[in-house]
Amino acid sequence: MKKNGFRVLGALLGVASLAACTTPSDDANAQVDAVTVVGTTVTSDLYASKSFGVRMIPTRASDGAAVLSNDLAVKVRITSPEGVTATVQRTECSVPADADAPVSVGVVIDDSGSMSGSDPKRKRKDAFLSFLKTIRPGDPVLFTDYGASGSALRDLVCASNGGGRCSPSASGFTTDRAALQRAAELISPSGGTPLYESCVEMVKVLGEVKGRRAMLLLSDGQPNSQTQRAACHASAKAAQIPVYTVGLGPAAEGDRLASEPAVKVLRELSTETGGAYASADAPEQLDRLFVAMGAAVSKGSCSSTATITELDRIVPGTRVVGELEVGSKGALSRFELVAPQR
Repeated sequence: MKKNGFRVLGALLGVASLAACTTPSDDANAQVDAVTVVGTTVTSDLYASKSFGVRMIPTRASDGAAVLSNDLAVKVRITSPEGVTATVQRTECSVPADADAPVSVGVVIDDSGSMSGSDPKRKRKDAFLSFLKTIRPGDPVLFTDYGASGSALRDLVCASNGGGRCSPSASGFTTDRAALQRAAELISPSGGTPLYESCVEMVKVLGEVKGRRAMLLLSDGQPNSQTQRAACHASAKAAQIPVYTVGLGPAAEGDRLASEPAVKVLRELSTETGGAYASADAPEQLDRLFVAMGAAVSKGSCSSTATITELDRIVPGTRVVGELEVGSKGALSRFELVAPQR
């Protein structure tokens, strides 16, 4: 079975140096030397299903290749709160159907006025540049922002070349890294947060592109309007476009000023479309998160679903910290999530 250019080993999931690598079940675990957490999936259904997910990229040291196999041995340990245990129920991986085929990525950067407080040093620009270095040179990118252009997306490459309104279109996808780097200089806070309207617009443009596609969206707050929420979710799912979301400021679950509604917006969008959500509790964390998501978008990833046993110890707002252990060599990576509202 193929979905959106991926051969799906289980369910639909989604560093330049990484190469996709499917391995026989008998030696996959021995090959894993390291693991990178991309993000987590958790919703209010946690209190009924007792389950959450962790998206990851297991890799081997010899060539940096991703080791993608449904037979990986994965353990999850909850280190905080104490006395809480989790058991992995399943691990599902996805691999590009054609590992050499490019993936078209629509990048949506939040340039709303609140970003002057959430990211005053424009660390999101540096993170985007690292993202470009992570995906392959042949992967086309449509680089846009919302906020500065009112209720519509703005093609930043077009704007950097002195264009007019610069509404994004399929022709805006480019592999010209120098042009994308110049466009990143336009990142500047102004305006509102038309998140769902921007999502619908980007999905429409991505829908005009053939082959593998994905979206990366950064936001620091709640959308101005909920009217396009259903259209955003439905269109992305229908087009099989995974949306990877990064929350900053109030939209980051670990931030001291976190807003549960803002976090919920990004968590729901990523979970329902097969992406992942990650929380940047400080702007300096954006770089690492964009790199991890770039690797997942370009090369594929695995997702482990775990069940929490002592769920009565986790009330809404609880910060859950844990470790993911993969393979026979004990490759470890840390993850965090905050229990959502019921």
